[in-house]
Amino acid sequence: MSSIGFRYVFNAESASQGKTKFDIIYFAQSKLLRPIQSMNMNDVLSAVHGDDLKAFIQAMFYELQELMALAFESGLESEIQFAFERDILFGLQIHWIDVKTNQVSTFRSVAQIEDELVQSYQINRLQQANQNDVHESTIPGL
Repeated sequence: MSSIGFRYVFNAESASQGKTKFDIIYFAQSKLLRPIQSMNMNDVLSAVHGDDLKAFIQAMFYELQELMALAFESGLESEIQFAFERDILFGLQIHWIDVKTNQVSTFRSVAQIEDELVQSYQINRLQQANQNDVHESTIPGL
């Protein structure tokens, strides 16, 4: 069984120009396959048929914007991507894609990912604080 999902591709330059890129992706039995094309939001909406699917894509677009804002705050915006999949059997699935390792983690709700991003942010801040402490302690006279 396969379905079609879409992935928001973060690009700082495009985002600053108000542009949004999506990859349309085929999923086969919840395995993420390669993107088949990139589109902007209007292209995505004009390519799909059915008001229900269009409403789903628009809702997920807003969720993606919130997730990417959190990812940006966490310093992870260039390291992760999100893909949303709506499957007949499994319902909504949100895939967190680690760009470096291509590892995919699947979540059932946006709230779960928000918790994960907040936790990553806190870990990054703690690591930075520890690095600063080590740096300061190696300066003579401190």
